[in-house]
Amino acid sequence: MTRTQNRIKTSYNYSQILKGAQSFGNKILSFPFHPFLFALFPILFFYSINIKEAIFSEAIPVLAISIVATAVLFAIFSFSVKNVQKSAILLSTIILEFFSYGHASKVIGTINFKLFIFPIGNDKILFSICVLVLAVVIYFLFAKRLSYFKATRVLNIISIILVSISLFNIISYHLSQRDFNLPIQKTKILGQSTVSNNKPDIYYIILDRYAGEKTLKSYNYDNSDFTNYLTSKGFFVTEESTSNYPRTSLSLASSLNMDFVQNLIGGRNRDASGENLMYPLLQDNTVEKFLKSQGYKYFHFGSWWEPTKVNKNADKNFYLEATSFIKPGEFTSKFLSTTMAEPIIELVSPKTILDEPMNHRNRIYLQFEKLPTVVSEKGPKFVFAHILIPHPPYVFGKKCEEKTQEQAKKETEMENYKEQLSCANIKVKKLVYEILKKSKNPPVIILQADEGPYPIKNGGKTAASNEWLKEKFPILNAYYLAGKKVDIPNDITPVNSFRLVFNVFFDTNLKFFPNKNYMYESLNHLYRLTEVTDKLK
Repeated sequence: MTRTQNRIKTSYNYSQILKGAQSFGNKILSFPFHPFLFALFPILFFYSINIKEAIFSEAIPVLAISIVATAVLFAIFSFSVKNVQKSAILLSTIILEFFSYGHASKVIGTINFKLFIFPIGNDKILFSICVLVLAVVIYFLFAKRLSYFKATRVLNIISIILVSISLFNIISYHLSQRDFNLPIQKTKILGQSTVSNNKPDIYYIILDRYAGEKTLKSYNYDNSDFTNYLTSKGFFVTEESTSNYPRTSLSLASSLNMDFVQNLIGGRNRDASGENLMYPLLQDNTVEKFLKSQGYKYFHFGSWWEPTKVNKNADKNFYLEATSFIKPGEFTSKFLSTTMAEPIIELVSPKTILDEPMNHRNRIYLQFEKLPTVVSEKGPKFVFAHILIPHPPYVFGKKCEEKTQEQAKKETEMENYKEQLSCANIKVKKLVYEILKKSKNPPVIILQADEGPYPIKNGGKTAASNEWLKEKFPILNAYYLAGKKVDIPNDITPVNSFRLVFNVFFDTNLKFFPNKNYMYESLNHLYRLTEVTDKLK
């Protein structure tokens, strides 16, 4: 065979392979798999834009439910319509409408007017648009002769592109973060006490965004009734305490590991961007591990925030159980709020598991109701409670009467904050009274904020401004040390809280860190920290 003939044969073989591949590709694209990819895309996209805070395991159940629901509907539609291409196009239309509903609602904003005597709002307008679009699709599917195979290929290609973009973003992020591994430079606690069998119960109660005295004075809020009550019960209430970091994840990781975040994560991690870098430090923290080694039981009262919702190391977790068989986590709740699920469920039952203000209020009720019950538990115990009060949403008036979101919208941010803080004072005073009354031995109680309120007076200013920092950093910080008189620095910061407690009750010899404050560069660079201690003076 000549060289020319070989070339012709080789060219022919390549041509056949190319034709075969093209034929195979056409066969794949002719099958209508686009509903399944359209069902995956919104969830993957939502995860990708929240990837720095979200945990992928939270997205898995949502992905699974979406695929199963799509498969069931696809089977029903195919059986009814007797045409898989038509069924898939119809189903994809419904899926896209369902998942884009919440985003469309945000784009058009709040609409309220009357058509004659009938009130018209966002939901009625959007539902009407969805029905109209669906009617047009049905008309073209069944009343017109269209090339369903071409439409199927186009929709398949679009769905592949959308899912691929989200997967690329997710994979790229995780690859960029793989070198940011925590060295976990945790505090070594030496000189542990083995003498006392009467180890005190320890309550670490975080009142999220509870402002310090300086900030409250700038709000013209007199908090003396509350602080005087605590003092009368034997608490030392600091007047100049500030948070070490103005962010929950950083602040709690620091206080529960008794060290600065910079020391915990190591220098090479300062360029990491995900807040979830802190999550292992919250789950496996130094304080909890040390106390368990001392024979303590661990009771955990979680918030809606996923990192503190439950703790895998706790002997018992207390958290709000949804009344429905569906028990959505933070990721699921926020994702569903971007879909048509929220208005549909609200239409059927206004008070549902997706009513976050209601859940916020019920969770606070549960925490304050259940906290005193653990006093009777045997053995020394460590009780951690992350209570999102006076943190918004604002659901309480100043006497703890229930406040609707409609009522909250009529008041200023300042009014709402001060009223919810007044309610927090009422509930905390009652809680302190019950713990002290029911405890057989004097306990340790730390009442502390992780951070101050989001600046109300200086919210429009940049986070780097001195006014913003002076409003944000001061926090509530009060200590009851089993009735002991201990010299506590008036400006003690959370990083030193358990160094103080362990030195007093476990004969440790932990040195105090300087009471320093740090501000992050931006939400995308949480670990690029700059000291701002002097700016708070």
